[in-house]
Amino acid sequence: DAKYRGFVKKALDEWHKVSNGKVSLAMSDGTIRQLLEPSKPIIELSEAAAATVDGSTAPFKITFVVNADGRVPVNGIRIPSSIVSSIVRQEIASQISKWRFQPASPDRQAIFEYKIIKQ
Repeated sequence: DAKYRGFVKKALDEWHKVSNGKVSLAMSDGTIRQLLEPSKPIIELSEAAAATVDGSTAPFKITFVVNADGRVPVNGIRIPSSIVSSIVRQEIASQISKWRFQPASPDRQAIFEYKIIKQ
């Protein structure tokens, strides 16, 4: 579990470690794309965003598009509005949009589950 500013990120079975120590994510079609940047999928929340989380959240799915060039367009990221506040959604989307995956054609959709636990 990656710890960040009062929270613990729980990534379930969707993330895989490969032999070179890098982290990969299974796309919705079953293909695997290696995460190039950052080295680990850690999301940090600001104090303002953390203040909007009241205790633990239920697990929620984050869905996003990984373009053929490995980039994640911010407009392709989906986070359920019924689970977390708009500031948390904005901060998560902003950080995921900076992730870079191994290029592969065509564009693919990725889904992983997160749970935020207030420490």
